[in-house]
Amino acid sequence: MKYSIDPRAYPGAAVLGCVVLLISFLWPQITSLAVLLLACHFLFFRDPQPLILAGDSPVSPAEGKVVEISYQAENRYLKEECVKIGICLSLWNAHVNRSPIKGIVKYLEYVPGKFMNALNQASVPRNESNWLGIENGSKRVLVRQMVGALARRVFCDATLETRLERGQKFGIICYGSRILCPEKRIPAFHSRRRPGQSRPDNFGRMDFMTPAVRSRPRLFFLPDLVTSFNLFTGFLSILMVTRGKVKEAAWLILLSMIWDSLDGNIARMFKNPTQFGRELDSLADIVSFVTAPALLAATFLVHKLSPWSLLLLYLYLAAGAFRLARFNVRTPVKHYFEGLPTPAAALTLCTTILAYIKNDWDNRWLLIPLVLILAAAMTSEVPYPKLSAMPFSKWQTLLYMAIALLFSMLYLFNLETAMSSVLLFFLLIAPLYCLSMKREEPEPASCPAPNS
Repeated sequence: MKYSIDPRAYPGAAVLGCVVLLISFLWPQITSLAVLLLACHFLFFRDPQPLILAGDSPVSPAEGKVVEISYQAENRYLKEECVKIGICLSLWNAHVNRSPIKGIVKYLEYVPGKFMNALNQASVPRNESNWLGIENGSKRVLVRQMVGALARRVFCDATLETRLERGQKFGIICYGSRILCPEKRIPAFHSRRRPGQSRPDNFGRMDFMTPAVRSRPRLFFLPDLVTSFNLFTGFLSILMVTRGKVKEAAWLILLSMIWDSLDGNIARMFKNPTQFGRELDSLADIVSFVTAPALLAATFLVHKLSPWSLLLLYLYLAAGAFRLARFNVRTPVKHYFEGLPTPAAALTLCTTILAYIKNDWDNRWLLIPLVLILAAAMTSEVPYPKLSAMPFSKWQTLLYMAIALLFSMLYLFNLETAMSSVLLFFLLIAPLYCLSMKREEPEPASCPAPNS
């Protein structure tokens, strides 16, 4: 499969390039992070050229997850009952939009609206969108490009009477949203639907609407390779601590955090998460986010190992291992973590140590209560929000508060102090925020057995 970059990526890339240059002069330690952000920007605007097989069956107008399949009456263009298929695009999907069938654009309408989270069903009739009706004889398709909470721009290159080929690109949605495709009843769409069945057998799978598009290659080794980078970076951090390079060791742990956030997303992106990958990730985490931070804190506090530093090392190690073991054996909760995750604990500890080094603070003994609090938070069942699984409207207030604190501390002090302040704020405020959300949610009527 060939890849290209959508031209609309270049203005944003120019701005990000200037930011990278600025960061390289002001904060050279995080230049690699800025370069990674620039690379992710180009990855988002990639334009893969899929292999469209011969035939006239409709192809998917977008790459993503099917979140809705229903029969509805459409009164805007089709004027009859049709099959509506909703496809949700995440940040990891290619956001170009393609024509499901070969035909001529007969209907085009832009509808202003709100910018609600596209995963929320209430956003469907309210969000800003662009409608595109394509006709080819008796076959008609209506495609809707819809914005989301973060995706606030929709581009449509087609105009009325434009002739589109099957699978031809006609536009793009910028930064994650949703696309709906109402379609006249065609046997290819409901051939797998049994009488009385509320939804198709393969609901949520991309190939339900794309029988003629080749699926992406499953690079089964790529997530595990990224996890191994996490493991190796944690090992390098331990090596730096043994040589007395505390600052370099702390930055390496922060780099491990990036690898840890990528491996799971890559596994879901290529649709090959495995139990082996989960276990390997836990083993890498115990090196990068448990052993390395514990040794870093003990060395930074006393410069040499003593009985007290060994006790502190033991408490953090035991708490981190307990937290990872509990995570592996328990069924995860949808919207929050039970106890502080080990990467968050390691990130808080490392940024605080970096703030001490940057500002040349004394009173290093104040880190001892922080290490004990982090250990207690990991072993407890205090809920911490899982931001990636929560609707944006639920945690946007927390995000705005954190951003305000980040820029305030960045203006008053430096990057290390700002990051430490935000993470300490998250450590204290997030559980209260999550508990208030849990009180608002109604309790389920029944709980099925774990193996049901």
